[in-house]
Amino acid sequence: MGSFADLPPQEQKYLESIGAQSFFVAYQLSLNKDTLGGKEWDPTKPAEMQEALIKWLKSQSYTKPSKINQPELAVFFAEPLLGPVSYMSLPEYYGDPPYQMTAEEKAAYKKYLDQFLIGAAAIKKEWPNAKCLMPWGMPSFPIPFLRESKEATALMDGPAIDLVLFERMPEMQLHQVTFSSAMWQLRQEWLKTGKPWPKLITIEGPGTSPARPGAVTAQEEADHTVRAVLVLASYNTTRFLGWPGVSHCAGYWGEQHYGSGLCEPIPLLNPRPVYASYATLTRQLNRMNFVKVVPTPSNTVFCLQFKHYMTGELLHVLWTLRGKRTVTQLDLSPVARITVHDSMDNPIVVTPNGTFTITTSPCYVRGLKRDVNLVLGAPDHSDAKLGPNAVALGDLGDGSWKLSAERDMDYEDVHLEFIKKFPGKFSLHAGAGPDGKSKALAVRLERQEKERRTMPFYTTLAPPKPILIPGRASHLGLWVKAASDWGRVVYCLKDARGERWLSVGKKGEWNVDDVHNWSAFNYDGWRYLTFELPANSPYDLYREAGTSFWGNYQGDLVVDLPLTLEKIIVERRTHVIHATEQLAAAPDDVLLGSLYAEYEQPADQTDQAVLLSRLRMPVPDTPPDLANPIRELAQAGTTAGPEVTRITPPEREYDGRRCHVHFAPAVGAKTYEVWVATYADGRGAILLGKDWTTPGQLLTGLSPNIDLYLFVIAKDAAGQASKPGKPFKVNLKDMFPLK
Repeated sequence: MGSFADLPPQEQKYLESIGAQSFFVAYQLSLNKDTLGGKEWDPTKPAEMQEALIKWLKSQSYTKPSKINQPELAVFFAEPLLGPVSYMSLPEYYGDPPYQMTAEEKAAYKKYLDQFLIGAAAIKKEWPNAKCLMPWGMPSFPIPFLRESKEATALMDGPAIDLVLFERMPEMQLHQVTFSSAMWQLRQEWLKTGKPWPKLITIEGPGTSPARPGAVTAQEEADHTVRAVLVLASYNTTRFLGWPGVSHCAGYWGEQHYGSGLCEPIPLLNPRPVYASYATLTRQLNRMNFVKVVPTPSNTVFCLQFKHYMTGELLHVLWTLRGKRTVTQLDLSPVARITVHDSMDNPIVVTPNGTFTITTSPCYVRGLKRDVNLVLGAPDHSDAKLGPNAVALGDLGDGSWKLSAERDMDYEDVHLEFIKKFPGKFSLHAGAGPDGKSKALAVRLERQEKERRTMPFYTTLAPPKPILIPGRASHLGLWVKAASDWGRVVYCLKDARGERWLSVGKKGEWNVDDVHNWSAFNYDGWRYLTFELPANSPYDLYREAGTSFWGNYQGDLVVDLPLTLEKIIVERRTHVIHATEQLAAAPDDVLLGSLYAEYEQPADQTDQAVLLSRLRMPVPDTPPDLANPIRELAQAGTTAGPEVTRITPPEREYDGRRCHVHFAPAVGAKTYEVWVATYADGRGAILLGKDWTTPGQLLTGLSPNIDLYLFVIAKDAAGQASKPGKPFKVNLKDMFPLK
């Protein structure tokens, strides 16, 4: 391979069009001893820090220019977080005051800012064509820097995108780890600075969840992956450097629905549907650059326009989010020769007037010579049907359901950083059901006192009395007519012991608030929506997969059958993020029809299924008799042990399994050990930190959301151990969103 200058002119032109003017190397920089040649980081000595950084970089093989390598990308910080401001839905966009960082978050911001200003200035001086990207991680991380620092804004060339969607649709609205939250918000803030929106890269992702039980189907894996690339392309992402992977991964990341890829895990490596759909994407978009998002009559039908960088040929990519529907009148000019290919690169039949069918899998249209006004046919939701064991629970159009003005703070307060729900003005009206004969309940969003563009308004629908869900149901099902406003229904249940279960996930947890969008109004027309119910297996109380998407309140985390439905919360939105733009949502009423319970088998409908669910494994009356190494160390030690003074989170992967442990150095200590127990007296303690030479090192192997006790001992040069210090109680939180 030759140098950039050796490439044919047309290839140089193409690489320039996507922002790649040389071959590249990516760094992952944080200014510390490793990148400063052993020097301690000191922001008061910028010249010294810059000299040390450049010296270290030049010593690395990947910065040495060659025919196939020219340093181009300098990527700062690996998956950092400042706190909620790094990932939240910003309050300014729904009419609330800006988030105020804590003192700790401000200190972290200052540390990152100093490192970026010093490091980026040095790199751009040494390599003038280098792009300084911050961070390697969530694209919303740079927002505080864009707002507060003109110097950082001038040096910044964008983020290096690392964003994994898991089960989410790429088009999902602002919430945890969505493109809307990360990309749309960043774009608004970036354009406010006056800088042109840059050409972006992905450094990891945009992987979606691998197809496996409890995650997505093989078809969804293929659809979401390709649509994620297309949505990022609409944000001017021109190079995808970190994905796709060759195969699904196993181990911890695979179990977290993280490690997606084109093939089955090693050693099978069987290609999956995503393999073919991604190959189709790359063939169809070869040498095509994004032009614009073409308006469509529906906020959940997408049409992106691309243009060949040399020939000027137009390519349009279309898809819908649910079901399928026809598109017609694309181009009525006599010279148009339209061809359409599906996601497997098979040709699609097009009628003489330019009509064909689109689905959730993107299709590729060639031959259009100009912009067109798309005409959509009626939506087809025949893929969503009642199951064979569905039992009717009620009919929301029977006139008995009423609006309730009572606020639900369990529901309102869950995931506040990502989705804030506002009580709204609603009214109820009579409507026709999906068959045109039955009755439905029309829920109308009235004009609100204050605009909340990125967040939903909600109201509550209450039946005359709680509705019993017989036996052990697997899903709730509801007929809903929607108009793509991305509202949703939220179910509020109680179990036999009075424990509340809400279909919004558990407060404080990641990736649990209907990430599948089962309950979302992200379609047009009548569709049957099903939502998996929470459940525990009998005897050992194994938590069934659907329980992940329910939050429990005032209880013991066990689903005690039978369940009852107390009310349904309905969310509506006034605006929708459609690719890169915020658009007004259709004001049409949402119509709610019949409500059903779905069962895996007829026997699950019976009281016998409830009795079976109440079987319990015997639990010992006394705590386990565990060895106590802390007590033994206390008896053997002769000197007082160090006491933990504080813990601090790691700079990256703050998942509740890692933290830095700080304590005062002990006189004469050569090394330290950190023991961890689930009991304050040290029973069952295990050694996790071994042969530490200084306080403040990173302790790994912990568990989030449970009480743990840390004990530190010091050892002298002869290996004599001190007594353990006093136990230090911690309860770490999982704040790593990318899993």
